[in-house]
Amino acid sequence: MADIFQELNCLDGCTVLHHEVNRGKGRALKTAFQYVLQYHHDLDGVITADADGQHSIPDVLNIAWKLVNTNKEIILGVRDFSQENVPVRSLIGNRITSFLFQLFYGGKLEDTQTGLRGIPLKILPQLIHLKGERYEYEINMIIFAKKRNIKLSKISIRTIYLNNNAESHYSSIIDSIRVFMKLISGLAKYSEATLISGIIDIISFFILTSLILRNFPLGIRIFFGTLGARVLSSSCIFT
Repeated sequence: MADIFQELNCLDGCTVLHHEVNRGKGRALKTAFQYVLQYHHDLDGVITADADGQHSIPDVLNIAWKLVNTNKEIILGVRDFSQENVPVRSLIGNRITSFLFQLFYGGKLEDTQTGLRGIPLKILPQLIHLKGERYEYEINMIIFAKKRNIKLSKISIRTIYLNNNAESHYSSIIDSIRVFMKLISGLAKYSEATLISGIIDIISFFILTSLILRNFPLGIRIFFGTLGARVLSSSCIFT
């Protein structure tokens, strides 16, 4: 494998970045994003593609053409997992993560683990600071996009698995657990904000109606108590 990267590094316009030790796919992506922002800030964006032979050149080019015409959405290359050549572990993993993503965050996404993505340059600074050092970083990216109302645009791509995906370093057990935990932890953070907002709403309403507005008629107390409590709790959840 090392000789392949050495050969690539000799090509004009090709830069190979590397870590001294394997730090995971998430860290590799963030290192690449940082490099692009530092040395190629005039680009429209970046395209990520897995190195295990799953993505074809025409599909990469299709993502590139669409990326040129947008700076507000992340483009996802979506595979068809109903085909017969899909390994069972890949089928099950994507079905589960797609179901959980739709259940927790809304929006149907058939391929949550696709490595072929087009990302506008303006979004990269935010993605660099996302948590995740391995494959869970990619699911964290789409959770981030969903929470920030960044559109996830989908393009159908070929479904390629060479030798039953034997070249992939994705661990069916360990990495799947990391992905599932990221989905659940993302929901927990949202639920925490909702819970705090609800507590603020109740306490604010009690203080406003029982103390600050206690000398006003009941109708006025309820109206302005509700209004004030909603403003405070909405400000909390927005923050």
